[in-house]
Amino acid sequence: MNGTMLVDSGPTAKEDFYTGRDSCGPARRTRGELETLLLDHVEMLYLIALRFAGDRQRAGSLVSRTIAAALQAPELNQRFTLPKPWLISKLRQLHCGH
Repeated sequence: MNGTMLVDSGPTAKEDFYTGRDSCGPARRTRGELETLLLDHVEMLYLIALRFAGDRQRAGSLVSRTIAAALQAPELNQRFTLPKPWLISKLRQLHCGH
């Protein structure tokens, strides 16, 4: 499975991409795979923010605020089960350049 599934704008395509489910099977992604996928997305967001913000401090702040706002979304909390402290620690590592 690859990221090309996200081209389809339907909710099923996104759900299938993140959960690893196809239309007739169980989830195939492990927790570790989901964590890696999430970190890849956060890192990509950081690189985009860095390009527009101009410095690491402002880019890190923008990404942190964006993710913090997303974590408050009810639909995310219903579908996403990674612990928030884990995500916050990973964001701090990314923000500090580790």
